[in-house]
Amino acid sequence: MNECVFCSIVNGVSPASVVYSDEKVLAFLDIQPVNAGHTLVIPKAHVVHLSALDENTGASMFKVAMHIAEALRNSDLNCEGINLHLADGEVAGQEILHTHLHVIPRFIGDGFSVRFRSSYGVRPERKELDAVAKTQNSFEKGIVWITTCVCLQTDISDILIVIQLSISRVVECEEAHSYFPNLVLNLFLLRYDRLLLKRLQQS
Repeated sequence: MNECVFCSIVNGVSPASVVYSDEKVLAFLDIQPVNAGHTLVIPKAHVVHLSALDENTGASMFKVAMHIAEALRNSDLNCEGINLHLADGEVAGQEILHTHLHVIPRFIGDGFSVRFRSSYGVRPERKELDAVAKTQNSFEKGIVWITTCVCLQTDISDILIVIQLSISRVVECEEAHSYFPNLVLNLFLLRYDRLLLKRLQQS
């Protein structure tokens, strides 16, 4: 089995023009840049999809992308704006199956564009948007749980871990004819019960 090209770069086997490196993240120039300065930010660990990415590494990737964007704007390269792009999955245009975030400098007349289908300008009804929102990991219950955690002075990292789990563990609920993250709800309730018991014991 051939090694992932990005892993090969991380391991020093393949060459790259490195912009930044730390224990979790590597940033290097794209060999087929949209514009000069086009940079890829990747996790050093091999992760294919965003939902499987460690949340701290994901945060580090975005932080590095922010600094690169600032550096591009302050450089002598032609940069009037920045696009951040992450293709998650082959159907979304992911060609290399190792999570990567593009930082693309943009300027007027650079010839790069994103095409939308002809129906893009048609706005869906609000009730349709609301229905879709309810299928996305039951954030309403998540918000209640987060509020409870804040009141109990809980570590915010626990919240982020559970929310990330919800991205990849949504299951179908036939009775509601929608998608509902049963596992995540159970984690919310279990964590809440434990925190409440601990707080009562301390009081």
